[in-house]
Amino acid sequence: DGHMTDELYKVYEELAKGELGLIITGYANVVKEEQPNPGMMGIYNDSFIDEYKKLTDLVHQYDSRILMQIAYGGTKTTYNLGERVIFAPSEVAERGTHTLGKAMTKDEIDYIIDSFAKAGKRSKESGFDGVEIHGAHTYLINQFLSPYYNKRKDEYGGSLENRMRFL
Repeated sequence: DGHMTDELYKVYEELAKGELGLIITGYANVVKEEQPNPGMMGIYNDSFIDEYKKLTDLVHQYDSRILMQIAYGGTKTTYNLGERVIFAPSEVAERGTHTLGKAMTKDEIDYIIDSFAKAGKRSKESGFDGVEIHGAHTYLINQFLSPYYNKRKDEYGGSLENRMRFL
């Protein structure tokens, strides 16, 4: 379900003890229903705040800084296919996974944008020093930017300016 484990706390503590100036977490999914791989971190509701506060306090005691990376993976996954809806800008299968997502409605776009904003707010409340928004590797944001994956005819498709609107 994306919650911290004792093993993860130990990993981040070892990184901080190694005198790293900045640690960027593995990404955390911004909506509960979208976990592209088993064992991924999550930040899709307020139940994560206290455990991430424990993490940021742990890292800060070694004078390291830590950013929370947030993402919506989308069609980059092959995990639990058929058991959930996977959003995409358009119905174009991801080249590597061949996973086909559902072309998003404007309400679904608003839902994901709002979920990113709420995840960023939770990150701040948890004591992270910043947020990195994952926009690469043909995850959802990257697909909106790509004319290969984004075939939309509305304000989220076409020109580069429109394709950047989701980001």
